[in-house]
Amino acid sequence: MVARRDRGGVAGATACASSGSARQRHRSGDRRVCRSAIVGAFPRARTAKVKVAEKGQTLAQDVARVNEVRRHIPNVRVDANGGWSVDEAITALRAVTEDGELEYAEQPCASVEELVRVRAAGTGVRIAADESIRRAEDPLRVVRAGERTSPS
Repeated sequence: MVARRDRGGVAGATACASSGSARQRHRSGDRRVCRSAIVGAFPRARTAKVKVAEKGQTLAQDVARVNEVRRHIPNVRVDANGGWSVDEAITALRAVTEDGELEYAEQPCASVEELVRVRAAGTGVRIAADESIRRAEDPLRVVRAGERTSPS
């Protein structure tokens, strides 16, 4: 797992699936550390953001990582960095919420239009735009796109 402290005491965590001693990797300067080191480093963390949809990782690995973090930290968010298609995002969000809720999913797909389609699919997961917002007018574009698909 990789941890960093965000504003508000939020720990961001990405679990690694590599073998070997996490303690040895940590001592050697490798940023990957085991979940117990994350929990130990951030004992008061109430929220974690788990990176998902990374190259070389399967949906099953993403689900297992989210569930493992959820066992230790009550509020979990996922961040796909635009790595899923609309269909993949819908499938993945349903899979990662089978065993518990998510606070939200950050940038499950690359474009605003895709984010709107994922939101409209009714997964029950709030969708956050990140990489889609680069210019001053982008937040308003996101809101307007979402309004077109919101139920009346």
